[in-house]
Amino acid sequence: MAETQGRELEQSLEAEAASSGGSAHFLRTDVASYRDQLALFDAAHEAHGHVDYAIANAAVSEPHGFLDPETLDLETVQEVQSP
Repeated sequence: MAETQGRELEQSLEAEAASSGGSAHFLRTDVASYRDQLALFDAAHEAHGHVDYAIANAAVSEPHGFLDPETLDLETVQEVQSP
C-alpha cells in the first residue's frame, strides 16, 4: 500500500473509530521484515499500553527453539533471528 493510500485509509478509519471511542493508526510495514514487525508491535504497545494479540507470520519461518515456552518472553521475541 502506498504511503498516501495508507494515510487516507487511516484518516477514514479514524473518523469512524472516534465515534465509538476507538482509534486507527497507519505505519508502513514490510511484513517480511521482522524489524518492521517489531516496530509495528512497539507502536501499538506504546499507543495503547498493551497488545492483546500479535500474529506476525508472513513469510517467516521459526528457527529451532525460537518460541520455546521455557525461554519465551518479551525480550526474546524482540531479538531479530538470523536464518
